Amino acid sequence: MSDLYGAARDYLYVIQYWPDHKQAYIGLIKCLIAMKWEEEAEIWMNYFTKIHPEHENTSQVKILVEELQTLKNASKLEEVGVKKVDDSERKMRLDSFDFEKRYLGHCNTTTDIKEANFLGDDDSYICAGSDEGIIFIWDKKSMEIVRALFGDNSIVNCIQPHPSACVVASSGIDTAVKIWSPTPEDGRLNSRIVKSIPTVVETNQHRMCMDPFESMLASMGYQIEGSALDGSSIHEVPTCRTS
Repeated sequence: MSDLYGAARDYLYVIQYWPDHKQAYIGLIKCLIAMKWEEEAEIWMNYFTKIHPEHENTSQVKILVEELQTLKNASKLEEVGVKKVDDSERKMRLDSFDFEKRYLGHCNTTTDIKEANFLGDDDSYICAGSDEGIIFIWDKKSMEIVRALFGDNSIVNCIQPHPSACVVASSGIDTAVKIWSPTPEDGRLNSRIVKSIPTVVETNQHRMCMDPFESMLASMGYQIEGSALDGSSIHEVPTCRTS
């Protein structure tokens, strides 16, 4: 759901700055239907066909109309016995804050928690675990992945930096909590560094589309293809070894 919502926000951003980008409307409506936001999907569908009537009879729009109608029919069946949202709840939803930044690349389909934390003296990085046992570190400002480290044989759930010392604790489904500290800047390669981060990110996107059984099998014997050592300078971001 969060990826669909994030994608809907991205499509809305494109529409705001490039209002003639027709595929952005199609993508937004698809996301709204997938999230079961029936009213919003219908509003955007009507708006799109009004400003671009030439697309009303295209195959893409016809499929969306059918999907929206299916959603509306399902909603009618679910109305019986379903408690409506009261006015106070509706107001709280309208007054709620939306997220400002998204940090993507890791995967969480196997366990219930993936703890995220700030990292660095001035909290300039974000760190979190992932289903394939990798610790991800993002630049807080740019939201880019600056380092990925092998942290566990299977899953890393929790990452906790020390409040004052340059030490990080991690835990997952292994039998031990691990403590990490910076490696010396003597030119040696860090064996924990993941080289092919784009490959990891792409693989994780596929993992999140798997059914639960496939995801479980992947977690039991999952290996990232293309991962290797990285000779990046150690001072770019805190890199770690088992202490």
